[in-house]
Formats: sequence, C-alpha cells, structure tokens
Amino acid sequence: MHEITPDWNAGMRWTWCAVLLLLAARAAAQGATPVPARGSLRVEAPEHCATRAAIVARVSERSQRIEIVEQAPLALRAVVQVSTKRLVSAELHVAWPDGRAALRSLNAPSCAEAVDALALLIALTLDPGASTTALAPGPIADAPVADAPVADAPVAAAPAAEAASETPEPEATTTSDPFALSYVSVGLAAFGVLGAAPRAMPGVAASVLVAFEGHGLWTPLFQVRVTHAWVTATEAPGTADFQLDSAHLSACVVGLRGAALAAYACVTGAVGRLSASGSNTYEPNTHARLWLSAGAELLLSARLFGPLELHAGTGIALPLRRDRFAFAPRVFHRVAAVVPYGQLGLSVRFP
Repeated sequence: MHEITPDWNAGMRWTWCAVLLLLAARAAAQGATPVPARGSLRVEAPEHCATRAAIVARVSERSQRIEIVEQAPLALRAVVQVSTKRLVSAELHVAWPDGRAALRSLNAPSCAEAVDALALLIALTLDPGASTTALAPGPIADAPVADAPVADAPVAAAPAAEAASETPEPEATTTSDPFALSYVSVGLAAFGVLGAAPRAMPGVAASVLVAFEGHGLWTPLFQVRVTHAWVTATEAPGTADFQLDSAHLSACVVGLRGAALAAYACVTGAVGRLSASGSNTYEPNTHARLWLSAGAELLLSARLFGPLELHAGTGIALPLRRDRFAFAPRVFHRVAAVVPYGQLGLSVRFP
C-alpha cells in the first residue's frame, strides 16, 4: 500500500496566486477612487463677467480629481478685467505650498472664453492629466458648486503642482494698450470755494472727464471743468456782490481704479474772472479782474447703477494774483493765498 503525501509545491503555488489576486483587486479599488488634488480659489472679477462658481464648475468638467475648497496649501487667485475694447484680460496667481509663486496672464474676446481659459490653467496646475479638449460654452453665473470639507482629507496638491510645472503652459498674451481710451463721463455738481470772497461762495460746475486704460497706479486722466460761484457780502459802508467764473484743467497720472470705486491725485490750473459789484454806497462801482491759479486736487468716483456715477473732488488753488477790494478808504477783503474748493455731483459714464 502506497503512502499518500501532500504535494506542498502545488499548495504554495495556489497560495501565492490567491495573494496576487488580492493585491491586484486592492490596487484596482484604489485606482477607482483617486486621491483628490485640492486648492483654494479667490476670484476678483465683475459679477456679470466671471464668478467663482462658474470657474469651479468648468474646472470640474475637466477633471474629477480636483476639489476647490476655502483653504488649502496651494492658493489660487484669479483676476478678470473688462476693457473698453471689449477685451477681457485674466490673470492667475499661483502660490505653491513651498513658497514659490507664479503668474499667468491671458486675453480673451469674451467673458465665457476667459472663464474657460482660467479653468484650463487651474485644472492643469492641480491635475496635469486633466482634459485639454475644448468645452461647449457654459453660463458665466449661477453655476452650482459645493465646496468639499477641508478636515481629515489627504492633500495631493503639491505633487500635482510639481508635475503641472513640467507641462506646457497656454501661451500668454500681452496686456491691453495703456494709452487706450477707458471711458468718458459728463457730469454736473454743486461747487463751493473759500477765500476768493469774504465769505464762502456756493456755485455749480459742469465737467467732462476722459480716462485712459493705464497700468497699475499709473492711470492717466484729464478733466475739464467750468464753474460759476457767487456770494453777497455786507461790509460797512455798503454791500458787495462777488462772482467767480473759471475754467479748470486737471491732469491726473496716479490713482487707484476698481470695478466700483476710483480715486485720482491731480495737478490743476484755472483761468477766469473774479468780479465785485458795490451797492448801498455813495459811489457804487463794479470791477472785474483776471483770475489765474494753480494747485492740486483729489478726484473720487463711485459707480451707482448703469452708467450713473457719484463723483466728488476737493483741492486747493494758489492764486497768481491777490486782488484787494475796498469801500474807500477801507479795504475789507483780499484774496487768500490758499483757496480751498470742493464739488459733489452726478455724472454719466460712456461706455
């Protein structure tokens, strides 16, 4: 009778086959649920042109691995501006977890294309394997998106960013012409001046403002303003009626311009006529003298709705001649060495 002994070699082969099958199944399961690549995104853009929700929605169409959250080691900032020529300029600022930073800029003929281009840059930054095929145009606003929770989740943004730096970047185009016309506004305002007469002189002003695109703090702007101010002053032994008619030219080269607010620092000059007419005196008379001044001013504007703007300004004028006015023999007024003034009104902006 033969003794039956187990075939240990055959048993070991089956055991190793089972282990390999388990490892393959586990690897397949891990591949089915890839680790997400995360980044935070802040968007600075006109709401009618681009929103954070719209950009995130387009990013999701290119890669399912990417999650845009409120805070992450990899920080993204998208800046979108619309110029007068209907050219949309966009910038993507990238701050890596290790302290490196990058800036990518582009121009697009429409807001929709700018949003899609930003989404492509973000997708390739976080996931180099993201789709680069053209997508159908989508809505700019009201695109639904939900931020994923931040806690207790692995961050894979840094490896994705390292790989993204090796991928070819979309070609960046130059920014808009700084000397291109930005907008024109026409306005009316209440006006007031101190020091030209014995009392404060209220008045009105009409202005035309021309602004150019500029770059950064350099925001060239010119304003032409025509003013009329008047006041009646009673000084013994009579009454004097003062009138100041002047034309101002302001040149501004430094300023801050946002989507809704703007501020400009300007130098200005004025030419006009200061007249005084006496009454209730023995020898009433009228004198008109040339008004010349130079100075500086600050112009402010705020978009209200549509093309309507609220504009304001304040400045100081330095008269080049300081006339005296008298009911003989007493001099009751001399033009001040520094003449402050201000204005507040509404303007219509084109376009």
